[in-house]
Amino acid sequence: MPAPQASAMQQLAKAKFMSFGLVMPSDWQQPQGEQGKLYQDSFDSVDHNRPDTSNRLFRPASTNVHHIDATKFIGQVYGDFIDDICSAVCGAIGNWMTAAVIPSVVITGPVGILPPAGIVGIPLTPLAFLQAPISPPSMIPYSTAVSTAIGNAWQAWFTGFSGTLQFPPT
Repeated sequence: MPAPQASAMQQLAKAKFMSFGLVMPSDWQQPQGEQGKLYQDSFDSVDHNRPDTSNRLFRPASTNVHHIDATKFIGQVYGDFIDDICSAVCGAIGNWMTAAVIPSVVITGPVGILPPAGIVGIPLTPLAFLQAPISPPSMIPYSTAVSTAIGNAWQAWFTGFSGTLQFPPT
């Protein structure tokens, strides 16, 4: 079985992120009264009603040009991070798969018994972090968090992989 495809993981991750319906700026409310008039007068009329026709990771809080441009910019930064971290994780899984081994499987006829140790492999966290986005430096905490979370889940999966295999599967 090959490692997951980065393009598929990127699409799924972005679709999941978009399903949260995050709005930028969060908790923004249209000013009312005198402040509302000042707000309206501070922009050209075309800046208040720009249509948002894109499919971004964030939704703008209003049709104001600044809200739309900010969500476009921040959405691009997050989208690039999602693409890069998904590529890093898929690459790390591919590297892990080439290095992992199943030691001493005992095969008796059509039955194979895996040892209690299960699969032996190197930790995935450093493999993922080596390929993760770290530029600009503000991305390092995000890359660390994702690499660690995926690495810990992967470790729990492959160390618990043991049991009896039936050949052919029934």
